[in-house]
Parts: sequence; structure tokens; C-alpha cells
Amino acid sequence: MNENIKTSVHKYYNAKVPILSHWSTARNKAATLSPEEYEFLYEIATTNPVYSKKAELLRNALHHYQDRKSINSPLPLIFKQAVYLLAYDLCRGDYYDVAQKKALEDVGLAHNSFSKWKMEPKEDYLLNQCYKDEIPLSMPIPYQGKKNYSLVYLVGELSKQIHYKTFVDVFCGSGTVTLGIPKYHNRNYYMNDIDSSRTNLIDVLRDKKNSKEFLNLLYELIDKIKGFSDENMPALTASFSTIFPGIENWKIIALRLIYDILNKESSESTLPKSIADIVIPVKKIANVAITDIEKYINITCVERYIAECPDSIQIVFAQGLTLFFEKFLKEISDNSLVYEPLSYAIATVYTDTFKTTGRKKLNESSLTNFFSKMSNWSNVIGEFQRFNITTLNQHDYEAIEQFNSEDTLLYLDSPYIGVSGYPSYSYKEDDFRKLYETLKTFKGKWIFSCRANVVFQYPKNPEDINEYSKKDSANWEPNTPRSIQKQKEFQEKVDAIRLLLDLYKPLAPNVAFFNRGDNSDAFYFEYACDEKGKKEVMFFNFEATAPDMKRFYKLVHSKESRPNDGIYKDSFCKIISYEEFYPLAQSGLDHVDGTCC
Repeated sequence: MNENIKTSVHKYYNAKVPILSHWSTARNKAATLSPEEYEFLYEIATTNPVYSKKAELLRNALHHYQDRKSINSPLPLIFKQAVYLLAYDLCRGDYYDVAQKKALEDVGLAHNSFSKWKMEPKEDYLLNQCYKDEIPLSMPIPYQGKKNYSLVYLVGELSKQIHYKTFVDVFCGSGTVTLGIPKYHNRNYYMNDIDSSRTNLIDVLRDKKNSKEFLNLLYELIDKIKGFSDENMPALTASFSTIFPGIENWKIIALRLIYDILNKESSESTLPKSIADIVIPVKKIANVAITDIEKYINITCVERYIAECPDSIQIVFAQGLTLFFEKFLKEISDNSLVYEPLSYAIATVYTDTFKTTGRKKLNESSLTNFFSKMSNWSNVIGEFQRFNITTLNQHDYEAIEQFNSEDTLLYLDSPYIGVSGYPSYSYKEDDFRKLYETLKTFKGKWIFSCRANVVFQYPKNPEDINEYSKKDSANWEPNTPRSIQKQKEFQEKVDAIRLLLDLYKPLAPNVAFFNRGDNSDAFYFEYACDEKGKKEVMFFNFEATAPDMKRFYKLVHSKESRPNDGIYKDSFCKIISYEEFYPLAQSGLDHVDGTCC
């Protein structure tokens, strides 16, 4: 055989149809084409003839192969790639609906051949057209643990390299990963989270009627906030929203005033003395029911405050909304309030956006950013409604056990071990162990996100940022109780990550991560400081090739001026075995906590 012909054929088809791990079996690895059969494929590769000629050449190659072997002999993978490409190219134009059937008929193969081969040229063509030159969609809300563009892209690129029928986002959180990855119309997607606020929002967005009302209510809320200005003032006795008819505008402002009065000793108060001196007979804002707010502050006090207010009344009103929605969600989580999906979703979006009640987090800039995100919601809603997506409220191990099959792909983005955790749901070492034990018996494929390092967070300089008092600053000096406690917590985080690395050592064959420039893997894990990535890694239990991050970087930066991409211009994705990764990660932790010194 002319080896140049064979090499050219494989180079041509491997470039156009990259081999996925689930396509290659022991039977088709053993099957090979003869020199004559390679000649047929070589003519296609070098002349790129019209469709009818390609089909004829493949049909001749098939007949020659079956005459030489038998009609039931397994076909070589290179031949399957050629038939796949024939059907894929036929999807263009008017032939999309019949492309697979026609290509198989014209070559002389059974209609179920692609199913047997676990190939989906029609779905792959549609996927590539839908997501061609598109950056991953992202939920237009900040959320702890929300993945940046590059990490979502990596999950999507890994998932495209395996065959699955069911995708389960076990800790869906904000929903950004399921939203952003390329999705197939003939597959089922499940978004699971123990926190019902997460899945309720997804359900609202997926419902055609509720999603329209959601957008209307969000626009209504924004218009109400914008309505408060130094030149304009909505009626204080009007309700702030149609879904909260009993909550008047002045009560929202009063809630913020009560919060400031209760916290005037610990923060710089701008309250007029007449308001600051009001006695509030409770210690925490949590003890104030908005329905009883007149017990503490009446509308006359609010009017007086507005007349004397040194702050932007728009900001004050917006901060009052944060307090109200936080109280509303707390009542739902305590099972003391039966929620209506739309009000629950609006409260979730607003509190996600403005997580804390302090003045520093909600300002004119953050409000403007919130307003600007409105245009993104329609795209998010459209994406969620195009696919078969179901939500679940289960513990992680229950969701995994429910979908324990070879055709399932899990994405696991649990609360990271060794970080602060999530206030709504405590995830401890025992939970990580239980998750690991559940994955040990899982039959399908999985991707597990985690962090391989700990960043010691020193306090901000009180001279630069007026956030810490002088007393607090003194407590950060070495060998003070506060600094000793901080170091202890830091070491506990390091130990927790070491535990996780040991757990997955026998279970995870491969690890993906982003490196930079000319860094060696050892340098990256031991020394390199990566403010964007913080040494995020993904463990996974299947074979895959690393995606091209340079192309992705160019794509993202061609569409957005300041994207949340999570990578640098010289970043690249690296996939190594867990056996290679483990000593590198442990050595990196040694350098972090001083074990190596």
C-alpha cells in the first residue's frame, strides 16, 4: 500500500471529523481498508467531487470491502468518518431533514447505521450552526460560584466529545452552565439544586406565559427605581409593584431607615438627627415585619427624611428593596410563606444582584449595571425554552442515583471545599465523601469542578479603603487573636483541599485546567498567581482533547470590551492524567502553607 495515500486520507478526515472516544471500539479498530478501498477515499479527499460522485465512491468502497470480508463485518472507523461527513455536508440547504437517511441509502447502508455507530451528523450540524461564533450565554445576575465564559466553554467542549442522552447539572446554582453549553434537541437536560429559589427562577423563565410576565414585572421594578430622583418622586402611598399590592413605596424607604438607625453605631450615619434619634425597640432588622412598620416609623418621618436627605433617594429606595426582598426570601426558606413563582423569581434576581444591604454594594454604578442587563434576559429565556429542560430539587446523591446509566453525563459544581461556602446550604466534608461514594458506582460520564489552591486574603488597607476601623487594623498585626484565627482558618482550607485530592485519586483519570504562556505545569501549580482562574480544575472520567482557547479568546474579545472570560491572551487548556496532576497540586499546596520550607 502507498502509505502516503493512507496518511493523506486519515489526515483529511481526522481534520474534518475529529474522532470521539465513544466511536472507537475494539471491533472497528481491528477492521482495516485495503489499498484499493483507500483509493476510493483518496479520490474524495483530493478532488472534493459533487455529492453524487462522493456517494458513488463510498458505495464502491463498501461493496469492495464487503466482497473481501462479509456483509456483516464491522466497518473501519475511517469509513464511518467518511459516511458521517457525507451526511453532515448534505445537511446544508434543503436536505437537512433527510440528510442522514439519504446518505446511508446512497452508500448502501441500513437506516439505523448512525445510531449503531453513536454518530449524529444532523444534530452536530445543527449544534455547530446554532453556536457558531457565539460566546456562551450567561445568566444576567451575579451569583456565588457562577462560572465564567472560559469554564462554561470548557464544559461544553468536553461534553461534545462523548455520547450521552441525558445531561444532569447536579448543582445548577445560577443555571449558567446548562444555559451556556451547546445543547442538542434530541437530548434531555436536568437542572438540579437543593435551593428552590434557583429552580423556581428557571421554571419561570422556561414557561412562555410566566416568562413574559417576569420581564414585565422586572421592567416595572426598574421604572419604579428610576422614578425616584431629586427632580421626581412617585406617590409614597402607591404600591411599589403589582405583585406586592400591599407594600407601599414609603414602607420600602422606612425599612432602609430602620436598618440605618439600628446600625448607626457601626457605620458612618448620614441620617438627620430627627430620624437618627428614633428609638427602635428591636435589635435586628430581621425582627421588623413590614406589615407592622408603622409601629416604628410612619409616613411623616419618611417625608421629613426625604426633605432633609443628604443621600440619593433612588439609592435609598433601591437599598430598601434589597432589605424587603431578603426578608421575603427568608420567610419562604423558613416555610412560613407559600410563594407565588413570579414574586419568588423577582425577589431572587434582585437579591442575587444586590447581595448585601450595605451602602457600598448598591450604588449608582451597580444600579446602572442592573438596568443594562435587561436586554440579556430575552436571549436567556429563548435558550431555555428551545430545549428539553426539567428542574429538580434533590440532594446531589439522589439526583445521581436517579440517573445512574451509561448514557448520562453529570456536571458537578458543588460548593467548593476550602472556601467560604454558601449561606443557604451547608456543604461539609461528609457531603464531599458521600458524593465521592455515589460517583464510585455511577455508570456514566461525569465532570467535577473544584479548586486546587487556596488564596490567603489579607485585609484591605484601611488607609486606602475606608472599610476597617483603626481598631480592626491593629488586630491584623501578627500574633494577634484575629490574625491567628485567620491563619488557622486558612490552614483548615488547605487541609480540606488535600482531602479532596486524596479522595479523587483512585476515581478521576483526567484533569483539565488553564495554564499560561511558557509556564510549566509545575510552575503553574507551585508559583503562578492567577487572579482570574484561581487554579480552577476539572476532573473527568473519559478521554478528551483540549479545546483551542486562543480562538475562544479572540471570539470573546471581538464581541465584548470587558468580558468575564476568565482567561488571558496567552492562556491555553491542558489535559493531563490525575497521576501527573496529584503531585503537582500537592506541591503547590506545600508552597502555599509553608510545608515545603
